[in-house]
Amino acid sequence: MQRELQLLAQQHWCAHVNQADYTGGWDVLALRCAGKHQQAHAILQSFAIEQDTEWRDLPALDLAPTVKTFLGQLPVPIKSVRLMRLQPGAMIKPHRDYGLCVEQGEARLHLPLQTNVDLQFYVAGRLVPMQEGQLWYINADQMHWVENKGTSARINLVIDCEANDWLQQQVQMQAPHQQVNPASGPGALAASADLSLGGIFHLLRLWQKIQLKIQRQLDTAAYADEWSLDTAVLDLCGIGLEPGLQALHQFHQTADIVSWIQSISLTKAQITDINQKLQLKADTALSTEPVPQVLNQAQLEFWHSQGYLVIPGLLTKEQCKRSCDVIWQYLQADPAKPDSWYQNTDKMQKIMLQLFRHPVLDANRKQPLIRQIFEQLWQSTDLIMTTDRVSFNPPETQAWRFPGPDLHWDIELIAPVPFGTQGLIYLTDTTEQQGAFCCVPGFHLQIDGWISSHNEHPTELQQQDWSGWPVKAIAAKAGDLIIWHQALPHGASRNKAQWPRMVQYINMYQVNTDA
Repeated sequence: MQRELQLLAQQHWCAHVNQADYTGGWDVLALRCAGKHQQAHAILQSFAIEQDTEWRDLPALDLAPTVKTFLGQLPVPIKSVRLMRLQPGAMIKPHRDYGLCVEQGEARLHLPLQTNVDLQFYVAGRLVPMQEGQLWYINADQMHWVENKGTSARINLVIDCEANDWLQQQVQMQAPHQQVNPASGPGALAASADLSLGGIFHLLRLWQKIQLKIQRQLDTAAYADEWSLDTAVLDLCGIGLEPGLQALHQFHQTADIVSWIQSISLTKAQITDINQKLQLKADTALSTEPVPQVLNQAQLEFWHSQGYLVIPGLLTKEQCKRSCDVIWQYLQADPAKPDSWYQNTDKMQKIMLQLFRHPVLDANRKQPLIRQIFEQLWQSTDLIMTTDRVSFNPPETQAWRFPGPDLHWDIELIAPVPFGTQGLIYLTDTTEQQGAFCCVPGFHLQIDGWISSHNEHPTELQQQDWSGWPVKAIAAKAGDLIIWHQALPHGASRNKAQWPRMVQYINMYQVNTDA
């Protein structure tokens, strides 16, 4: 396992989402996650707190066959599996993982793969002397904390599982059972119309749901129809899904959330506009404004037959240059020094950069023609724009290979696949060989039949040998917008040119309160 750890250490680890609960470096590599997150951001794959879901192995686990064999031999139903790395000098602050104990039918197991003599792991005030190669159960419902006072990182294999009869027999209880005292229950959820959290519609309710989920007191299935409204409030505030979830997991006091909202500097007029739009979504009201007609008949026919469009010149060359400058500055890289283009940093997830907000990027999203194009394709003006990331795909070298994502879908492959769009803007002139966006044109017309003809789980359908598919690389100029139907398999490609490909992801969606 330690030999395999050397390879896994080269994969992309993401910082632990609850950043208020630790100091120093604490990051995670997910090996097994909730099936619904199998194609999602790494940060969502790292969540161990999910209810009523299937759990699926991630590709990183295939890099560690010994670990995979060990997991297969454990006689317990396994849920989440993660590698958790605590850097020297870092501390995980005292906290509880509510309900995560055998008495509640859940268990967290720790297998140290790399530790040191100065690593101190406390549970309920008692030092737990974990050694490499030992499998420990801890009562995570009790107050616990960790301090790495050593000079090397501690890496534990952390396994969440059901506490079946076998495991309960292994665990020797050393203290009487203590009842969990929940701070609140689902019945205490605020109404979406409660504006007491930053004056924003639905935000208090969303934060409460996340806190209850952390405490394992929320039936997520009961609130599945609110997911698009959850996403909408974060996008309309200009925060974005991933940064918003990070913040709402991080803050445990309403005062912290209010300060965070104030730091975004929304005006009263902006908050009023956000609340009006969210209220319409919650009431399932649809806009009656006329739909723009900016695409011509030839473009519409191409869209219907091929499932994608390239619309030239949505941004000017100067706007693209300013956007690229923002990316270079964020990476602290020099366009004249190719050696600076290749970095192993938390700022990147494969070729995705964790850069969501910047005045230049925000201005790009506000181009009126972008909204009008999406509105015509959706045949609705009742749309919300995402606050998404940018991408930096440098040329391959002997030392750096394209890490993906390869072709994939960002939806669950269950027929019928609903209408939806995705999009990006090239910020650099991009040839077919320059890490271009790729898709399978026209597949949206046959995807439902294809799914029905394959008697496979949706996650298994994602695993395709793409060499036999009619994949097309889309070359375009800086400032060109590419929109595609979400039913098309798509992805970036290997950059065999001399210059990085940079893009900004832009999309719009309609809130469906019945989903």
